[in-house]
Amino acid sequence: RKTVSYSKIINIEADALKKSKVFLKLGVVKDWCRIRINDKGEIHCFYPPFEAEITPWLVPGSNGLTIIVGHRLSNYMAVNSDPDQRVVPVMPYGLIGPVSLEFRRITEEG
Repeated sequence: RKTVSYSKIINIEADALKKSKVFLKLGVVKDWCRIRINDKGEIHCFYPPFEAEITPWLVPGSNGLTIIVGHRLSNYMAVNSDPDQRVVPVMPYGLIGPVSLEFRRITEEG
């Protein structure tokens, strides 16, 4: 019934930030998510591909990353409806993954 939160500290080298854009790839997410970087940037993803550029919020060295996953409205309705009238089962939700960082080299064209 509530959101699920996943947190991790990631280390990014200064040289990598100068030469690349950094994308967070989440793989499979059931059902939607909110990404927070260093308690500054916040990105919402509601459908696949669950991928976002996170470069603007990264700093060289340690960076806090939090992924908050929520469930679909049907889950809320199933849990909060009268049990005798419930017709929709509660579906599993969460971060399935795989989770990865992708560094895309910046070219002179942009």
